[in-house]
Amino acid sequence: MCAPPLPVRSGAATPKSEPRSDSLSTGGHTTPCTPLHFDDVERVPTVFSCEWDECNAHLSTLEALAAHVQQTHTMQAKHWEAVMQGSHSPWATDCTTPSEEAPYIAGDAHLESLLHLEPACLCPAPLPGKKKHGCGWEHCTESFDTHAELTEHIATVHVGSGKNQYECRWVGCARVAEGRTFSQRQKVLRHIKSHTGDRPYACPVCEKRFTEATTLTQHMRTHTNERPYKCDFPGCNKTFSVAGSLTIHRRTHTGDRPFVCPVPGCGKQFAESSNLNKHMRVHRGERPFACPECKRTFARLDQVTRHRKTHLRPHSEIDRGASTPLHQVGGHPGAVRALDGGARVVKACSTQEAEFYLEAWRDAGAAHARLQECIPKCFAIQIEGRAVWGDAVGGDGSAVVLENLAYGYENANVCDIKLGQLLYDERPGYTTPEKIARMHAKAQQTTSGTLGVRVTGWSVWTDGTSATTGKEPGRAAQTLDDVGRLLTEALCLDDPLHRAAAQTRLLPRIRALQAAMRTVPVQLRGASVLLVVDASAPQRCDARLIDFAHSRFDREPDPGLTLGLATLIRALETYT
Repeated sequence: MCAPPLPVRSGAATPKSEPRSDSLSTGGHTTPCTPLHFDDVERVPTVFSCEWDECNAHLSTLEALAAHVQQTHTMQAKHWEAVMQGSHSPWATDCTTPSEEAPYIAGDAHLESLLHLEPACLCPAPLPGKKKHGCGWEHCTESFDTHAELTEHIATVHVGSGKNQYECRWVGCARVAEGRTFSQRQKVLRHIKSHTGDRPYACPVCEKRFTEATTLTQHMRTHTNERPYKCDFPGCNKTFSVAGSLTIHRRTHTGDRPFVCPVPGCGKQFAESSNLNKHMRVHRGERPFACPECKRTFARLDQVTRHRKTHLRPHSEIDRGASTPLHQVGGHPGAVRALDGGARVVKACSTQEAEFYLEAWRDAGAAHARLQECIPKCFAIQIEGRAVWGDAVGGDGSAVVLENLAYGYENANVCDIKLGQLLYDERPGYTTPEKIARMHAKAQQTTSGTLGVRVTGWSVWTDGTSATTGKEPGRAAQTLDDVGRLLTEALCLDDPLHRAAAQTRLLPRIRALQAAMRTVPVQLRGASVLLVVDASAPQRCDARLIDFAHSRFDREPDPGLTLGLATLIRALETYT
């Protein structure tokens, strides 16, 4: 068992780095406690500094530091015993009960005890008739007294050796469902410790726990600031605490990106295997990290951290200075303001649209429930300055607070498509005769009148920047082929990954919209469908209906909406 490194204690000696040798001499035997390193890696000279009050001694090895503390300080300072008696050793000599620990050894013997004690066991007490450590492998009911026995059982009985691939069959392991395997035996055994809870090595400074002594040794360098691995690239001189970090860093100089995505048509390359693993979540559609407040899921932990900051702000606060979110690129984006860091939008709207949202979300009927699945979630509604649903938005007009359909995507490609052949509410008193004539002429001059669909704008990410295309290309389109070509550009259908995602993810979503709206008694005059696709992960996509300035509930579904969705489906089927 690898001995733990000398801990940092209040008032005691604190090692600032580890010895240059690859082992520590502990009680007559040699224990490896430093990571493997390459012969050509330049090792920065290390030194241990004693941080006892007013002591400036510098030692070359851990043993020398321990001897110095014992001989120079512990025999002279009587408060040592009081200090150490108040400490708590994280190592235990046995693993027979969850709380059994080695007895405290006061004074100078404490340093020696730290180098000999076994790791502590933190497992809960066993169930009646069972030993403490149960095997969770599929169809296995064995249990063992110690982690060591359990680990040996798993390694020999279940994992085996000499295979090209190894798999974890622990009950509940996500990798089982995903069919993911390991290329090396040691990797699967290390992974299994995440299931068994075997993290016996505790940092005596911050109490973090680790599965292996070498990992603890590396972690201790965060406290001692030791960085023994130095980059030898001319003019760099950066240093690292772990040899593997230096290896990765060197690739920034060489441009080496040895980890390649195996998905056909992708071919992205990465300098680190961990970044390739994160990238593969894109192809698998994984979003394993969830926000505890709103349950929104993300592919990476840093995305959750950034997102959670939006919950620190009150919902009524409007980000006046924030850039306009891509909620509708073909509508009136100036009327949309960001809320909660962009997670929601405040949209100034007509009284008719506010009343439509109010009826859509206030009623709990089956038809309303189907409609709610097809439109943005609504959090607040204000009609002519009065809050009628949720918190007040502010101002004298009408407005709604909606989810931002483009929020949560790394790089959202957005396409706004107007649906239907009638683009206005034809009832007397709702639209002026002049506007009726103007909207009727626009419909007849474009694909709205003939096909029930018109592309009104899109925004696409390319090389790290987003470019927006306005209404003119859609107004110029005359045929289904014209619509198909615009969709190809807006949805990047020339790219194999985007084309495949459109076939397998986006089209089914649009078909579901069509099926639902065939049963909802609404007239959606001038409404649009917003298509959102993540440029970096096209499997992540959505389609929702927006813009209800001329919409109303009625006795039967809208035939123009059904026609428009059918045309959109036909165009996508043709061009994917």
